[in-house]
Amino acid sequence: MSKRYLKIEGLTASAGLGHQQMNLKSILAYAYDRGLTPIIPEFRLMGMFNSGRPVRADLSDYYDYDRVTIKGKPFPVVSRGKRGEGVNLDNPDDIDDESVETLCLPSLGDHGLLHRVLPATSLSKRDIQFPYSERALRLHKEFTAVARLPRYSCVHARRGERLALTPGLDRLTRGENIRRVLARSAAAPRLVYIMTDEPRRKVFDRPWRDKLAFWRRDEFRFLFHDDYELLRRLKAEDNHLLFCVEHLIMEHAAYRVSTHKRLYAKRPHAPFHDSLAGGWSANI
Repeated sequence: MSKRYLKIEGLTASAGLGHQQMNLKSILAYAYDRGLTPIIPEFRLMGMFNSGRPVRADLSDYYDYDRVTIKGKPFPVVSRGKRGEGVNLDNPDDIDDESVETLCLPSLGDHGLLHRVLPATSLSKRDIQFPYSERALRLHKEFTAVARLPRYSCVHARRGERLALTPGLDRLTRGENIRRVLARSAAAPRLVYIMTDEPRRKVFDRPWRDKLAFWRRDEFRFLFHDDYELLRRLKAEDNHLLFCVEHLIMEHAAYRVSTHKRLYAKRPHAPFHDSLAGGWSANI
């Protein structure tokens, strides 16, 4: 039987990399369930997450399509991005139209998420794996060599446009609450890398009542991307790539705190130990 391919048309929703990563997983699941090889479409990344510069790309700068696996087995995809010597041996321009099944997407609305309009899949999120790109992995390795961090905690403090959408998020993602959440665990190292879209450092300062108690030393030391030249340059070049590197920083942390509580927080091997806010968010 000749190979059959899946082509996506109508993916016009603009979103951040986290949302588009979920859409990519939805496409892979849809293709897998139907025995098709997906042709990776062009995704639109919003400029608001990249210093006003929108991006239209197949995301191969961020993810390694040569190492996609589903249920632990290699899963071939077709991408116009850079390909190594893995399973991506097909060129989209060489594929016969008769072997292609086209999926025309309806409007995704404001949420921009494919899984809300595609048929349900038997696959879980953990069944579908694709590592970060070789460049993202190399940049994280360079950061590790430069920063030379001992055991550290990592906290994701999502603010930005979410402050207007989520009541109480401003207070919950400030330094006072971050210190409170970390302090309730003796396992959390007091050296803390903060992943955040908040440019104002004062948001993470100690409250005035603690500053006035000058004899009380701050037991926490907060670090940010702009403490490191490598990460500052990366943000200026491509904030989406910085997003990938910071996810790797999070993955290697001894103690991990998300902005929102996760549905899987009590499951074995949970990726986060705690959260700053209640409720649930699909993204980190």
